[in-house]
Amino acid sequence: MANSKISLLAAAGAMSDSDLFPIVQGGATKKGLLSALVTYLRTKITAPNAMPYSSGRYYLPDRSPNLPNAAGAVGVSGTLYMMPGSLRKAATIASFVANITTLAAGGNFQIAIYAADATTGLPTGAPLYTSASASTAATGAIETSTGATLAAGDYWFCLQRDNATVIFRSFVTTSLAPVQLVGASTGLLALGAGAAGWTKTGTFGTWPTLTGNQTTDGLTLATTAIVPMIAFKVS
Repeated sequence: MANSKISLLAAAGAMSDSDLFPIVQGGATKKGLLSALVTYLRTKITAPNAMPYSSGRYYLPDRSPNLPNAAGAVGVSGTLYMMPGSLRKAATIASFVANITTLAAGGNFQIAIYAADATTGLPTGAPLYTSASASTAATGAIETSTGATLAAGDYWFCLQRDNATVIFRSFVTTSLAPVQLVGASTGLLALGAGAAGWTKTGTFGTWPTLTGNQTTDGLTLATTAIVPMIAFKVS
């Protein structure tokens, strides 16, 4: 392309992920995708005056349904239990943690992280992270063997178990964070009846690609204390 002043170029229309932009790397001018630029910038964005994450410490996601919580209830094997939450800063996470209140010998659970849809706020896309199986054979705080690097933003923290015996410490339905993040179907739910998160029927060890649409994805509001609390440890 011949040299030209930016002021002489035609005005761009609505931008898309596949649009290109020039970038200088190592002294050479190269092309990049707008989608890649957006992904990079998200890793650098921080909430104004946000508190830092400290290495080796454990955190609940911001805006998670943090109060109150209960000993939990028996769940369904393979069902996805989805908790909303946010990271105020980009973080390198060493592990994710769930609290088992009733053990299941020989059982396992897994954790996955989904992005929040920009339009609906619901979980969308393929999971950004999936853990290996962690054992349900002991009570207490049980950590996954791996973590993830996540940008600041809104996410859905999801758990599956492979048995109907294990119970996790869970959010009760007076938690209102899901309403704050994705809205409610009635005024009563918005003003206090509450919900603890979303559930989706599934198969243990299989994490579906979601669309951010409640009906298409078969999401159901959790109206009992059944959505496990999920924390994370910072590397």
